[in-house]
Amino acid sequence: FAARTFRVANLGGKSGDEEAVRAPITFQTLNAVQPNTNALRTFVGTGDRENLLEKGSACRLSNPLGCAAQGCAVRTTLTVERGGSTALTSTASFQDFRYDSGVMNPGAAGPACGGAQVTLTWSNEDENTCLNDNDGAIQYTCDGDANTWSCRETANTWAAINYQRPNPTHPQRYYGFRSFTQVVANRTFDNAAEAVSFDGARLTDGDLTALGGFDPNTGQDTGQPSVDPDSNGWYINYQLPSERTGGSGTIVAGCVLWQSFEPSGAPQAVCSTTGTNVARLYQARFTSGAANCVQGFYDTATDSWARFTSTTTVAAPPEPALQVSIGGGQISTTVNLQGPGTQTTTTINSVTDSVKSLYQLELDRRGHDCRHGGTHCE
Repeated sequence: FAARTFRVANLGGKSGDEEAVRAPITFQTLNAVQPNTNALRTFVGTGDRENLLEKGSACRLSNPLGCAAQGCAVRTTLTVERGGSTALTSTASFQDFRYDSGVMNPGAAGPACGGAQVTLTWSNEDENTCLNDNDGAIQYTCDGDANTWSCRETANTWAAINYQRPNPTHPQRYYGFRSFTQVVANRTFDNAAEAVSFDGARLTDGDLTALGGFDPNTGQDTGQPSVDPDSNGWYINYQLPSERTGGSGTIVAGCVLWQSFEPSGAPQAVCSTTGTNVARLYQARFTSGAANCVQGFYDTATDSWARFTSTTTVAAPPEPALQVSIGGGQISTTVNLQGPGTQTTTTINSVTDSVKSLYQLELDRRGHDCRHGGTHCE
């Protein structure tokens, strides 16, 4: 048995249906246990990792969810045949900005040596100002006999369509929430019945607190907003139109760090961008969401913190890599960002007290007198 702990709210405003198309979560979650309550807290953001380089919204055959979000009726079917028998059929349909239906039917596959065939078919209807009405299929076949065997493309009506819109179809956010706890009713489960109750009590955006108070262009944090560490959690709304989560991130010393991504490519380019993209490294304390846990984000001249720092990149942002270094009388914890066109290091914290223990030895009074006065050395 399984259950959902959180679901992104229906923020698109195009359909009131329970299955309305929402901002996708495609990155792996971060998870940490809150020491004082043993609650499990989870961190994840919205953003389509397969289509990060798109500005606004794009409807293409390789992005059927984008077509559904624009309002097209979309239906895709995958059929797998082996040995002359249908091994699997899977279908998904979207209509009127919502998930309409889906089914997966396993079959009885024939012998592998009898050949195999995989067919993907799609149909689209131009509805709700969405312009895609392309239908087609791609099919691959592998077969032969004891002497020869070949795999080939036996059908292909793929078309390079690209219906672009300048604005996204829904807001993009990053979330930190309490996903599993014994402190609140129906927030744990050990059997199927409890899993149903857990799923029914799943969190959504309205159960969390929005954290603003920062300049969307510079990252300067003006209000230092935070939430009660024992609350359900927080979220940060990306304030620039095409900004979305760019990776899973990491948790270091109670601080969540993750990157967002803002593409700046030409909207008509399907597989490439022009110009320079912007990656932003965000910080938040894992329980309260406060932007005050990364030393590298603190400006001593103005006595102020930044919610994020920005860099430019020619590709999707790299994941922050933890580094711990000892030298010069201190221990430093940093994260390194290294990718195409990107090489930055940000200090999380730096301490000297721990280094002292490497060369200090506790002595009683007799040992101290012997070392410094030459007495009591017997």
